[in-house]
Amino acid sequence: MRDRHFGDARIQLQRGESLAPTPSSRILIGLSYEGQGAYRQAAESYESALALEPVLAPKERASTLRRAGHARLAAGEPEKALALLEEAIALAPDAAEVRSLLERARLAAARPAS
Repeated sequence: MRDRHFGDARIQLQRGESLAPTPSSRILIGLSYEGQGAYRQAAESYESALALEPVLAPKERASTLRRAGHARLAAGEPEKALALLEEAIALAPDAAEVRSLLERARLAAARPAS
């Protein structure tokens, strides 16, 4: 992924994931999708990481919620982003980036559909 070969990296990560699913591998798969602008798939991967055992530590959970919220916002799904970002801010109330994303999601959700 460092060399921006997101598709190749994702294939390798998915192979490992099929043998032993972990939150970390799903987060990395999400990053690979995000690197290619596939925000909906990125969000789905981040959200699946949040649902896996072992449960992520609060700081890592907040970070993953932020990533998922950002991806949902970028995918044009501000209502879904809101729920994720509200949970993230509850875990990390001082996180300026989460506050900023939360405000963007609120504004986007309040706009009438076009």
